[in-house]
Amino acid sequence: MDNLPAELILLILSYLPPPDIIHLQLVSQRFHNLARSNDLWKAICFDSSATESTRRWREMRAAQSEELAALRNAMSDAFSREDGNQNCESEPLSEGTKRKRALASWDPTWPGRDVDFWEEYVHRYADVGVGWVQTPTEAKRGATRGEGQSLEAGGVGVVGDRDGLVQQVVAPLEDGSICMWQIGDGHSATAKPGRIISRTKPGLLTATPSEHTNGRQSLSFQSTSSNDTGAVDNVSVDSALNHAYFATANHLHQIDLQTLQLVRRQEFPFPLTCLSQASHPNPITVGTAETIHLFDVRAHNPHLSSASDPSVKCELIAGPQVPPTPANVPNNEHPQQQQHVQLTQPGPLSILHVPTPSSNDLWISGRFTSLLHYDRRFWPQIAGTLFSGARLSCLSMLPHSFVPRELDPARNENVALGDFGRVKDMPGVTLMGAGEYRGKGSLELYGLSNHEDRQCYLPGGVAEVWGGGGGSGGGSAGTPSYKNRFTASRTRLLSVAPHGGGRIVFSDGDGNLKWVEKDGSSLVRQFNINETSRAGGGGGGGGGGGGGGGGNRGGTGGAQAATSLWEHQHTAENTGDIVQKILPVSRSAKSNDLLIWTGDGKIGLVGFGKNFDGFVELEGEDGGAGEVGSEEEREKEEMYGRGMRRALEGLANETRFVRGLGGLFGFGGGGGGGGGWW
Repeated sequence: MDNLPAELILLILSYLPPPDIIHLQLVSQRFHNLARSNDLWKAICFDSSATESTRRWREMRAAQSEELAALRNAMSDAFSREDGNQNCESEPLSEGTKRKRALASWDPTWPGRDVDFWEEYVHRYADVGVGWVQTPTEAKRGATRGEGQSLEAGGVGVVGDRDGLVQQVVAPLEDGSICMWQIGDGHSATAKPGRIISRTKPGLLTATPSEHTNGRQSLSFQSTSSNDTGAVDNVSVDSALNHAYFATANHLHQIDLQTLQLVRRQEFPFPLTCLSQASHPNPITVGTAETIHLFDVRAHNPHLSSASDPSVKCELIAGPQVPPTPANVPNNEHPQQQQHVQLTQPGPLSILHVPTPSSNDLWISGRFTSLLHYDRRFWPQIAGTLFSGARLSCLSMLPHSFVPRELDPARNENVALGDFGRVKDMPGVTLMGAGEYRGKGSLELYGLSNHEDRQCYLPGGVAEVWGGGGGSGGGSAGTPSYKNRFTASRTRLLSVAPHGGGRIVFSDGDGNLKWVEKDGSSLVRQFNINETSRAGGGGGGGGGGGGGGGGNRGGTGGAQAATSLWEHQHTAENTGDIVQKILPVSRSAKSNDLLIWTGDGKIGLVGFGKNFDGFVELEGEDGGAGEVGSEEEREKEEMYGRGMRRALEGLANETRFVRGLGGLFGFGGGGGGGGGWW
């Protein structure tokens, strides 16, 4: 075997099942390198994907007899929905050509961005595990350290290093303190992953400066930082400055993470509902119940709180219009007109800065039915809107252009591969939104690109398809979109984020984490955080129910994807926690995990493969018990929680049934979801 050329060995490996290829990596260094070939694992990932399974299913359907085909077509016409698929009368393509077009449609690589397909296979089909960080506890008089009541986290943020790797996590606690955990390898032997490395005294984040000195008032995050449509982004970390910003009630707190000292506290006229991500030197956008403000930490603020450091020069450039006093205004500066955006409909829930160089674009979503677009250069004038119809509680971004379903070569045989390649090469980003529409989950994708780039990269016919709104439902003129409101989830979506090579991960109200392809509808896998054992990955097969189970403990792909139409009936009853926020984190050059914050105030790390063992067994702070009471008391609390959740779920199911009669068969509309086999 050592004398065989590498090409011949790779050809032999292409006929082996993935478990045998994985075992072959242990033979020698040469076989390890060959068995990690990127082209080999790209083909394996594609063969197990929903796109290829759907193509094979269509091939089998085309081979049916004329009688069965006529019956099938009649049924399809009776329950047809617009899913972007074009019925072409052109000459049928060969099987090799169809496979090539399906591979081009599925390929997660983009210009300037390569994908390690071995890692991609691990994330798609290997075991999933969750490691929870150490539980902080409340100190009580007369109790030993670690024996207090466990404290819930009221949000989460990540702290990166100069290389962009995430090493630490920071979160506010319900007693008004701030806690930091180590999740990377760290530089100290004592800083084990998952352990608490620092924590402030209680009361630092209370509403007034005098309260944080005694720490007697605790914060109620649920009353000010969450709502009926999903979690709110109330923590923003600027890794460049090593500062973090926390929103509690009407106040924004700026904390120095090096010393965990309060740098500044700024009061706003209404309760804060969301913060944008901090990116120095851009200002932070602050959303309140009624207004939107720009918060620039570089400017001087004449109205600093007494708890702030007087040496810090800051100014709120958009906020409450309180004229500065002459004594506080420097001689070389003039008072500027402070401006903010007054919303006609209250309730912003998510603010996104477009993460491109020299970008000044802001996108805002919330309880209103449109996405609001602002340009910081022309603040506070609105730059435009995108109509959604849904209430989106989370916004995120894919760093590549959006491909409308009409230009997908796997769905439209009239699209040339050259035109599809030009769409992928076009500069732009994809805006992702997750929320609720008529009681069900809504996952939405919008293509953002400049008109000049479209005219330069796209031929005339393709540019017309792009400019016509695209997708199913569409946004405003010139913005293609796709809205998956049929197969995303039976409950509202809480958070969404990009993950790995073009995959999208989102969480729903049943405690599920679901991964879909970049098209927003093809299910890759799903995992429920309430499962006690590690879950194996599903073997693709979203369309025809094909694809075997990957991992070591069964699959979740083919069968679940095939029954996603009847998810109302067959989804197991959920009696546990939910994921409110998802943050992709890279703890090393090759890791790509997910940090989650749950509805019970817990922080965990979702990892993949046998090498991910979570964190060490961490109970309470300083090694103590995480909760008070005996095992019987904890069981009673869990039983009570499960009973209450079942009662609330029954009430929610009845409400959804009344509000959406007929939605089971797709007659309820909803802007065109990814129905059918797509």
